[in-house]
Amino acid sequence: EDYDFQVIVPDNNFLPIAQGSALTDSYTKHGIFISPTEEELPQIDAFFSREYTDSTIKIAIASGQSRIKFFVAKYIVISITSIFLYFSFIMIAFIIECAKFNIPIQLFPMLKIAGLNCMIMGAFIGITLMLCVIFKHTAIVVGAMSLFTFSGPLIYMMTWDNMSTQSWRVLTYLKINPMYYWMNTCSYNMINNLEINILIYFVGTVIITFLVSALILRKQEIR
Repeated sequence: EDYDFQVIVPDNNFLPIAQGSALTDSYTKHGIFISPTEEELPQIDAFFSREYTDSTIKIAIASGQSRIKFFVAKYIVISITSIFLYFSFIMIAFIIECAKFNIPIQLFPMLKIAGLNCMIMGAFIGITLMLCVIFKHTAIVVGAMSLFTFSGPLIYMMTWDNMSTQSWRVLTYLKINPMYYWMNTCSYNMINNLEINILIYFVGTVIITFLVSALILRKQEIR
């Protein structure tokens, strides 16, 4: 019986910086696949959801401040702070790994991959803040985001080899999950149109979650 084998052999430019034996250690373990954990989740949403649990949001609203302006200000501060720290962490991790394995540092590929990760983080923040507006409780938001985020890799790993046969429900769940895109950055040069897909995901998620959050906040009773 005949078998059709397909062999994929990466060349020296398989990934933009690390080469040879350093590929796995430098990228899939430390460099690209960097996402929030159960420790970062409370820090991301606590800055806003504590406004509800501590009843401090009603002070700003009662003083005549616009709810939308209040939300936008919080959104901007959280996004800029989180993305700046996240970007710094990624760049430091890249530099440390390059130095550890004596790999030449190529700035443009590093900035490109860090930028893609930051866009995913921006979408992640948008989803988190939308849940803060809906549930108004840190513990619920952290629990929901933990289940949603960390279920992504489990489903992806179980379905990646026959993705084309999956139902639209499974595909939709994966495509809206930030971990799907974080995991794809591990195979940066093996996935076509990754930059476009991440850009569309970032823009679409930020717009949708912001509009939903603003709509709910305008009609929400503040206690």
